[in-house]
Amino acid sequence: MIVDSIDPNGYISHRLYRRHCVFEDATYIKDLSLLGRDLAKTLIIDNLYESFLSQPDNGILAKSWYDDMADTELFVLLPFLSGLVEDRVPDIRVVLRQIMNSTQIEAGAEVEVEAEPEEEEDEADSDGEGEIGFETDEF
Repeated sequence: MIVDSIDPNGYISHRLYRRHCVFEDATYIKDLSLLGRDLAKTLIIDNLYESFLSQPDNGILAKSWYDDMADTELFVLLPFLSGLVEDRVPDIRVVLRQIMNSTQIEAGAEVEVEAEPEEEEDEADSDGEGEIGFETDEF
């Protein structure tokens, strides 16, 4: 799997696929609130924006890879994702909001965090339910 090759140390603890989706209004949605994890440290990478409609600030929209054997989209994201980990970003949503409001993440993107008021933790972040997700404790 591609994720295995970009994460040989196993920082990515979970992955969501279509079978983990909530089907709503003819759309498959990966609702991260069902995971029972800290959404400040949880992100989703998907080729369909609809997949992360429930938490758009946690999502990175990737190009589709279907029939593209030369696809390198996840490798392009690797420096950015590594920066999130190395900088111990307290809330990835702040960084993703800043970047996605201005441009797509490109190879070599720097992680820069501007101060933003702290948000209260959602009840769903700490309810302990769910066993699926895409998260690293290294942020």
